[in-house]
Amino acid sequence: MTKKEFIEKIYQLEPAVRAEFDLTQEKMASAIGVSKKTLVEIEKRRISMRWSEAVALACVFSASQILQNAFGGNPTECISDIALLGLEARKPERSFLDFWWNEIERNEFFSIKQNIITSHYRLMYGNEKILSSFEYNIIKDEMDELTKKMKKKQSEK
Repeated sequence: MTKKEFIEKIYQLEPAVRAEFDLTQEKMASAIGVSKKTLVEIEKRRISMRWSEAVALACVFSASQILQNAFGGNPTECISDIALLGLEARKPERSFLDFWWNEIERNEFFSIKQNIITSHYRLMYGNEKILSSFEYNIIKDEMDELTKKMKKKQSEK
């Protein structure tokens, strides 16, 4: 996927993502760092979305089911690959140490971790991040709901 293709996909999906999160144009514009006027012009297809706007939207709304379906998972995972494409940049080896996160709760399927610097939470399924938020109750409620679904699935087997 090229930058141009990524931008075009985000550009086409922006109104649906905004509706999915039930945001006004003003709130969506604020979230991605543009003026309301710029967002209106983008939505009316009077101006094209830029790389920085597409990246901001993909990052801020990475939990969007619309974006995840369009990209086959978290859309942010391909951003650095696209950005570095053809630049012969060497990626540093990835460390599997998880020292920025303290596990604060675990059950048979999921864990809740809290970042030691920013204090935000994330819901994990193994090494896969499901959800992140600064509000613990959002993470906990999602963990409980997903756990119920997993147990139901197991009992049906």
